[in-house]
Amino acid sequence: MSFERMKKGVCIGVALCLSLLACRRGGETDDQLRELDRIVARPVTYEQQKEERIDVLKRERLQAATVGEQMAVTNRLVEEYKVYMADSALFYAQEELKLARKSGDSAQMFRARMQLAEVRIITGMYQEALNLLNELEAHVLPKELLGNYYRLYNRLYGAMRDYAVGKELRQEYEHLANMYRDSLLRLYPEREDTHILVGAEQLICCGKYGEALDLLLPYYRTLHTDSREVGYTAYSVADAYRHMGDREKEKDYLIVSSLADLKSGVKEYISLRELAVLLYEEGDIVRSYSYMKRAMEDAAFCNARLRTVEVSQVLPIIHEAYRLQTELQRRQMLVSLLCISLLALFLIVLALYLRRQMRRLATARREVGHANTRLKVLNDELQELNARLSDSNRCLQETNNRLAEVNYIKEAYIGRFLDLCSVYLGKLDAYRRSLNKMAMGGKTDDLFRELKSTQFVDEELEEFYRNFDMAFLHLFPDFVADFNALLTEGEEVVLKPGELLNTELRIFALIRLGIADSNKIAEFLRYSLKTIYNYRTKMRNKAKGIRDDFEKEVMRIGTY
Repeated sequence: MSFERMKKGVCIGVALCLSLLACRRGGETDDQLRELDRIVARPVTYEQQKEERIDVLKRERLQAATVGEQMAVTNRLVEEYKVYMADSALFYAQEELKLARKSGDSAQMFRARMQLAEVRIITGMYQEALNLLNELEAHVLPKELLGNYYRLYNRLYGAMRDYAVGKELRQEYEHLANMYRDSLLRLYPEREDTHILVGAEQLICCGKYGEALDLLLPYYRTLHTDSREVGYTAYSVADAYRHMGDREKEKDYLIVSSLADLKSGVKEYISLRELAVLLYEEGDIVRSYSYMKRAMEDAAFCNARLRTVEVSQVLPIIHEAYRLQTELQRRQMLVSLLCISLLALFLIVLALYLRRQMRRLATARREVGHANTRLKVLNDELQELNARLSDSNRCLQETNNRLAEVNYIKEAYIGRFLDLCSVYLGKLDAYRRSLNKMAMGGKTDDLFRELKSTQFVDEELEEFYRNFDMAFLHLFPDFVADFNALLTEGEEVVLKPGELLNTELRIFALIRLGIADSNKIAEFLRYSLKTIYNYRTKMRNKAKGIRDDFEKEVMRIGTY
């Protein structure tokens, strides 16, 4: 039975953890979608950054002194333009080829031809790109250009496959694309970035989606968040999850890829279009239409023909759904406006009725107002009388409290000191008899020694103070703590072991009992007047609050 309970508890815990993770991931996805909405609506910032980079390169090209420098800058211009504005990329690719021919460097001419071929692939000039690549021969290419050569053939035949009409032709182009992909895999070592990306693409084509993710995810985690590499790597991860049927993760990585593309100023992309289709299937029509519209505008701006065709195949469907939803919302708004108009008419009628009632109510209120004014005068007089009576009662209560306190103190001290007087009379009589006995016995030396000694008086005085302390603390048991609370921190009175009160406390105990005259306090405690004054001044200087009010605060200790 306990095992079953434990099993049930574990299941509940796992379910809760999964729910929390799902909520957290859902929140992150929503945040990323909101960021993507913002960039899709206003991509100007990243476009300006792209234009600024291009302007810098154009100035560098004008300032280049040698053909080699011109070629290097022109190549960088092509790289910036080919995923941003294909027509400009085509122009600079042709300029790069002219410069390469002028330099006479065969490796540079090979590189320029491949750059031009890639731009022609982007613009949809597949036959021209194929003719340009066919002019190159793999066995004469430098080793560092061979990988790009195979990559371009793979990309070209992949694009021609997407454009092809008929199953046989598509299969032929698919075969050629796979052949050049195999060449790429053989060319690059396993740990190279190109091998990882191309190998993952091959695994996805073969249906080995888990193995593809095992390659892609570790590589993806090494990339910078907004880099261009994150864009196409995240798209490959999303493609693997799409084949696995995991739509949530597919959407997450498509969002990451779209963000990276837009932040990099890329206009030739796939991720945003596919994300729009996925959102359309989820029923998020408004966001889907916004993304697809941005994808069409960017594809047209870039003159990327394949992307334009891909978007144009889906955009009408999404646009129609958006139109229907907008139409539905418009009809709902009209119905809402009609309801609001009827409600407004009802409110106008109600307002007129209320206005009539308010007039009647105003007349009644004026009459009530006069009565209230008269009643208020009577109430003020009554409150004034009550206030006077309350003050009298309060004064009487305070007087009664003080009298009760004084009576209590008098009763306590009268009883205590009647006992002391009786005891002292007995002690004096005993002391008298002892002295008489010494005198009758002729012990004059002992008699004079006893009469000169102050021991008896000191002991009786000590006993008297101890009795005073006990009587006072019986009346005010918290006096020491309350007295210390009136002093600043670190200045509290600390009693020695066995002490009930010390000299300072006895002075203020007498003040609390109403004996404020320093002369009387000095006589009672057998100290000089100056000593009593010094003690009182010293304690006032240690007061936490206002010094002049210190003894008033002492008088409040233990009050009712």
